[in-house]
Amino acid sequence: MNLSDIVCKAKVQDQQNVQLIWELPGHAYYEMVSRVIPVSDNSYWIISILNHLLCQSEQNMTLTCQLQYMKQSLVNQSIEATCAGGGRCAVTLLQPQAVAAMPGSSVNLSCVMQLNGENVHRTNLYWLIPGVNNKVKEYLHPRPERGTTRSKNSRLIYPMFTNDLSLTIDDVQLSYTDTYVCEASLLILPQNTKTTGRGTYLLVYEEFRTFMNLSDIVCKAKVQDQQNVQLIWELPGHAYYEMVSRVIPVSDNSYWIISILNHLLCQSEQNMTLTCQLQYMKQSLVNQSIEATCAGGMQESHSPLEPVLLYALILGNSLLILIIIIIFWVKKNKTNRRTRVIAPNAKFGTTSRMKYNG
Repeated sequence: MNLSDIVCKAKVQDQQNVQLIWELPGHAYYEMVSRVIPVSDNSYWIISILNHLLCQSEQNMTLTCQLQYMKQSLVNQSIEATCAGGGRCAVTLLQPQAVAAMPGSSVNLSCVMQLNGENVHRTNLYWLIPGVNNKVKEYLHPRPERGTTRSKNSRLIYPMFTNDLSLTIDDVQLSYTDTYVCEASLLILPQNTKTTGRGTYLLVYEEFRTFMNLSDIVCKAKVQDQQNVQLIWELPGHAYYEMVSRVIPVSDNSYWIISILNHLLCQSEQNMTLTCQLQYMKQSLVNQSIEATCAGGMQESHSPLEPVLLYALILGNSLLILIIIIIFWVKKNKTNRRTRVIAPNAKFGTTSRMKYNG
C-alpha cells in the first residue's frame, strides 16, 4: 500500500486466463482491470490497483487479493487497509466499467459525482490515463500545453463543473484503447480530500461484422488489445453460446478476434436470427445480428439414425454399380472366348475342289 492506492502484483510466465481479483468486506469479489506488462525474460507482471479511498468504513478493512486461473482461486494475499484518519470518503465518482467506439467517431466517458450529503466547496477535476508504478501515463484534463492528439481531441461535456464530470473524445483512433480515470480534488471543510472513479475501459474496434459462407457463420472484430475481450453468440433458446475465439495478431499491433459457428446449428424449419456480441469483462458493448439460412429452408433431422441410413444408401448404390460392372465384364469375356473357338472350326469346314489324277 502506498499513500493513495492498494496494489496487488504477481509475476507469471503465461498471462492467458490469469487474473487478480479483490475480495472486499461485504463483496463476494471485486474485479478491477488488471494491467499486464511484458518483461524482457518473456514473463509478465499482472498488476491490479485499488484506490485507497474505496475504504469507506470508519474502521480499517482487511482486503484479499486472489490470483486466479480460469476463475479458480489458486493463491491469495491479504492486507490491512488503513483509511485516512480512520474516517470515510462519502463523495464518490461513478464510472461505467467499459464503453466501445469505432475509429473516427466520438465517445462520451461518463463520470457522475455523488455528494452523499457532503457540502463540497471546491472541485478540481482531472481526467487521466494511469500508467505503471502508480504514475500517470497521460492527462486529458486539464489539458497539458504540449498535449497529444488524444488530449487535444478531449473536452468536458459540462465545463462549468456540475455533478456530471463526463468527458467527450472526438475522432477516436484504434490506439485510444485504454483505461480512463476520473479523479477529483475536493474541499470539504475543514480539509482537502481526493476521490477517484474506478476507471472506464474504452474498447475501440473496427470491422466488426458477421457473415455466412457455405458451411459456417463467422463473426470477426479488429481490436487494439485482446485482453479480456471475447465474442459471444446469442442463439434463440440459448442465453449465450460461448465458442473458442481465435486471436490473430496483425502487423499494426492490433488483433483480429474471430468466432465461427457451424452452419448446421440451424435446425429449424424457419430461419434463425443469431447475434454476435463483442464483450469486455463479460459486459456486452456492441452486437451484430445475422439471419441464418437453413439449407432449402427445411428442417434438419434430429434422428441419429438418418446419417447411418444415408451412408448405407450410398454404399449400397456403389455395390450395385460394382456388381453390374462385374456381370458385364464376365459376359463380355465369355463372348470373346466363344468367338475364338468357333473361328478355327469354320476355317477347316470349308470345301475345296481338288484335281484327281487317276
